[in-house]
Amino acid sequence: MKITSLKSFYSATILSLISLTAMAAPVTIDVATIFPDGTGGSAALRSFAKAVTTETKDQVNFKFIWGGSAGSDTDVLSAIKAGKHKGAMFAGQIMDEIAPVMREGEIPFQFGNDRAKARAFVTKQIKLWATTIEKSGFHSLGFYEAGFVYLCSKKPVKSIGDVKSAKIWLWPGDQLGKTVINELSGQPTEVPVQDSYKAFADGRLEMAYAPAIGIVALQWYTKANHVVTDPISYATGTFLVDKKTWDGISVADQAAISKLAKTAIIQINDAAVLDEKESLDAMKSMGVTLTGLPESEKSRLASVSKSVKDHWKPGKK
Repeated sequence: MKITSLKSFYSATILSLISLTAMAAPVTIDVATIFPDGTGGSAALRSFAKAVTTETKDQVNFKFIWGGSAGSDTDVLSAIKAGKHKGAMFAGQIMDEIAPVMREGEIPFQFGNDRAKARAFVTKQIKLWATTIEKSGFHSLGFYEAGFVYLCSKKPVKSIGDVKSAKIWLWPGDQLGKTVINELSGQPTEVPVQDSYKAFADGRLEMAYAPAIGIVALQWYTKANHVVTDPISYATGTFLVDKKTWDGISVADQAAISKLAKTAIIQINDAAVLDEKESLDAMKSMGVTLTGLPESEKSRLASVSKSVKDHWKPGKK
């Protein structure tokens, strides 16, 4: 073999070894989530993380930052773009920045109390949502149920008319939420979620909306102790990993992680149903009035839903 050929051979071998060493370096994916530690959702994610470490032989490890302690969704998204975090579990308004099409599932009054119908809608949209997310620089490990969204109020709500002129909490910058409140003739009132309890106490807020577990966790029920049991909407979240990080994982490990994530999503969905029931039961036991709307009002809800679809522009601010 010629000297030049030997040099080329050794150079190629060294480069291959360097490449293999780089690929073999373990990666830790830190994921920010609003899930509080100690809940059914966090238990599912802990099991997922443990299984990933085992299946990938410690090449991929997931670390979760619980209870929103990583900051607001906007803060987390900025941190991921800056390389400070590698993943997040997002739902709601922040998806306007990543995949606005996902929020079509949150258009109000299209599913009623029919969870099967809501989940069927999500299943039908998964391919489109995942593709849109990829184009935004993320990989989705799945879509999970954040729960039915309920309205809590300082006063009884027996009809759509009772919402008129009420000061209703709005997540800052949420254009879909603003459209919904406007269509209900309420007053959209932007307040950071961390200040919402105080806003109820000092009169800036009269109504707010969230999954039942959120109403309990934020203690809104202590100030707004009337809850409408006909959901406003159905919220879906997605488990995201930065695409550059995901693409750096071996194909075999990607397949193992994706399979394990499917199991985790099923467990999170089951936990969401249980959390919802337990939260509603807990509020009732603490004196909160849970009231459904009369049938005469439900036909009007369909009209509101159509109007929101006509006036809301996904992703527009």
